[in-house]
Amino acid sequence: MIKQIFILKKMHGKIKGQKCDGFKLVCTLFGCLLTGLVFGQLPADAKLFNNGWSFHKGNLDINKDIINTKVSWQQIDLPNDWSIKAPFSKKFASATGYLPGGIGWYKKSFSVNQQGLGEKFFIYFGGVYKNSTVWLNGHLLGKRPNGFVSFFYELTPFLKKDGRNELLVKVDHSDFADCRWYTGSGIYRNVYLVKTPGLHIPVWGVQVETRTIQRDRAILNVNTEIKGTLKYSASVSAKGRGSRPSDIRIVNKLLDSAGRILQVKESICTANGENQTIGDRLIVNHPVFWSIEHPYLYTLVTNLLVNGREVESYKTAVGIRTIFFDSDKGFFLNGKNLKLKGVCLHDDAGSFGTAVPMALWRERLLLLKEAGCNAIRMTHNPHATGLYDLCDRLGFLVIDEAFDEWELGKHKWIAGWNKGVPGTDGYHRDFRAWWQQDLTDMIQRDRNHPSIIMWSIGNEIDYPNDPYSDPVLDQGHYPQIYGSGYMKEDPSAQALGRISRQLSALTHKLDSSRPVTAGLAAVMVSDKVGYTNALDIAGYNYQEYRYDKDHLSFPNRIIYGSENSHGYAAWRAVTEHAFVMGQFLWTGFDYLGEAGRWPDHGNEAGLIDMANYKKPEFYFRKSIWSDQPMVYLGTSRVRERGGPVADLKNSRHGMARPCWNYSNGDLINVYCYTNCLSAVLYLNGVSLGRKFQNDSTHVICWQVPYQKGNLTVNALARDNQTLTDSLITFGAPDHIVVKTHPLIKQPDEPHYYAVDIRIADIAGHTVESAQGEVSVRITSGGKLVGLENGNVRDSLSYGGHSRSLYHGRLRAYIACQKGQTTSPVQITVQYADTIHKLMPVRNLLK
Repeated sequence: MIKQIFILKKMHGKIKGQKCDGFKLVCTLFGCLLTGLVFGQLPADAKLFNNGWSFHKGNLDINKDIINTKVSWQQIDLPNDWSIKAPFSKKFASATGYLPGGIGWYKKSFSVNQQGLGEKFFIYFGGVYKNSTVWLNGHLLGKRPNGFVSFFYELTPFLKKDGRNELLVKVDHSDFADCRWYTGSGIYRNVYLVKTPGLHIPVWGVQVETRTIQRDRAILNVNTEIKGTLKYSASVSAKGRGSRPSDIRIVNKLLDSAGRILQVKESICTANGENQTIGDRLIVNHPVFWSIEHPYLYTLVTNLLVNGREVESYKTAVGIRTIFFDSDKGFFLNGKNLKLKGVCLHDDAGSFGTAVPMALWRERLLLLKEAGCNAIRMTHNPHATGLYDLCDRLGFLVIDEAFDEWELGKHKWIAGWNKGVPGTDGYHRDFRAWWQQDLTDMIQRDRNHPSIIMWSIGNEIDYPNDPYSDPVLDQGHYPQIYGSGYMKEDPSAQALGRISRQLSALTHKLDSSRPVTAGLAAVMVSDKVGYTNALDIAGYNYQEYRYDKDHLSFPNRIIYGSENSHGYAAWRAVTEHAFVMGQFLWTGFDYLGEAGRWPDHGNEAGLIDMANYKKPEFYFRKSIWSDQPMVYLGTSRVRERGGPVADLKNSRHGMARPCWNYSNGDLINVYCYTNCLSAVLYLNGVSLGRKFQNDSTHVICWQVPYQKGNLTVNALARDNQTLTDSLITFGAPDHIVVKTHPLIKQPDEPHYYAVDIRIADIAGHTVESAQGEVSVRITSGGKLVGLENGNVRDSLSYGGHSRSLYHGRLRAYIACQKGQTTSPVQITVQYADTIHKLMPVRNLLK
């Protein structure tokens, strides 16, 4: 196997070893695994293991309480985040959304069907938060502190082949304030039971790389691991007398998107095939490239054959594309220069907690596409495998990130973000013992995804005085986070150089085809201690002011904004500097945790809220990122100081609510977000004049005395197309409007449906000021699984059948298992004295 496939092109001087002060970087890739399950790099004979579990919240004595009939167990299906349905409470931490952690136990009885000699069985967990311990029939299988990684154990030695088996899982999230954002608690991702032959391709055992692309052909390297031994019997013997098999082969078939076979390659393994890696080369003539506009995927079918009989099979979706990083010109995809228009994402989605259906993630990603987004930073941990699959299929570029802290803990705020005395619980307690395994598992699981272009080994590990410090903090110009200066009693930042070199070396060893990066909070500190030098590409968090200076000081450094504010100035720092690859906004969606003072339970940094409703920030971002002509109209009251332009320079785009309800005579700021050059504003049909795009804010603004009625903007696009948006004064609440649409079903999930509820006036306009609770009941055909309004200050528990309106709206989610989708679903929605029934909605649920 060739280990090194990316090329370092040093601008000045010579390259020493694997890393130098700066370089250009070329990479080519890859494939994502598309098993019959799609989610996860698993053999075809892997079965979803989510149903029929029992759950107990609270601590138990494994020697006594597990079999105690007086201990209550709740029947559940996975995935399960037990924290999200619990009551919010001020006694918990703002960092994790004022929701509890605790200890939970899961158990499941099952039997296995053995059809051949030497079969092996494994249990695969997509993610368990956290400190999981797993037993089978009383035998300890293992422990895993990290709550974000995927892992698996072999069951075979302790299985009862002819009886019932019991799997037991303890999850310990007692230190609930252990993270800077909401993590959830429990087995919150899918679980699979994996069956393989004795001689088998292991989990994550197929690796695909686009090795080279020459003119009209691509060469794929396929490396297939083989592990275990083969039990010899007549069933696998060519002679039928139990002799050793003489023929063990790996057969790779490459298929195009229509299922046509393009090439077949066979490789012969050594006798018995034990613990080896088989390397194959496949040639793709006239390849179709994977891109963000056209994310074309081939399919690689990898079969393990013994004496001509297939004993195991994998399917891998292969995306062929090239990536190139240049210290002067930025990023290139398939030879085309491209700016990364990225957002950061956390794991949760409001009422689902962290047990988020991929169907909902698909809807979310399409909303980001609409805004012009083309890249995702998975903050600050490995996410569910299905999310990477969606990025492969929908055309997003991805940064996969491993850690938010290393050997020392960061501040976790208890009484509000940056308020009071923080806690320091967290992953750092397990970092030294587990970082190699956790990093290895992330890379081996995710390395085949064509969407992934960089590995990140950390986020803001160098945050000043949290916990590391350095004398350089007393020098030069810094943003507000450095205000406290050097604190000599804090740990020395020198450790960052040593640890980053270890992480980077292991990452390159596991996957030499992608560069190593990190999100840096204090680049000058990281420069001094050698952290930046351990990276292939430097991510700058909120440090646009350093771009020019650092490009001059480090001309070979490849730079991008790994975390950025929503302000237009931060984007201009990308567009006005060819060497800056792009930016990643904090964040794409509002998220749970990292909250302010009680009763806030989430963070409103997103373009889209937790109910998947677009915020004004979404439309502003679309106006600068999207090539599709657009216009949006929003308003706010004029404040005593500042004004509309001052507010916009401070990134306060969220103030431009789509509302035209004020008091007569109020002076109102009117904002037009558009990618058109000019716009005309009308109030009740009277023109208030044409204005042109503001170069400093990319927003067209007016100040208008309020009059009840209709406010309309007409924007003229470059093709002379006229675009219109209007705001109409709404009246008193009159009726409920309900619209239901299916979320596109994803593998291994029920059918999910979104029910959008709004309160309207007599003319049908949304009453943004409508308040109070809405009750939602499903009386047949489905199950209510969540109510979300997008209001991070609503402290009502997610576990009930009612929730408050926010901006006059509420979203409900319904799940229907297989077979239910052909039955009528009755939904009853009640607000105040108004009841709205959908009886039935069969036509919506097909």
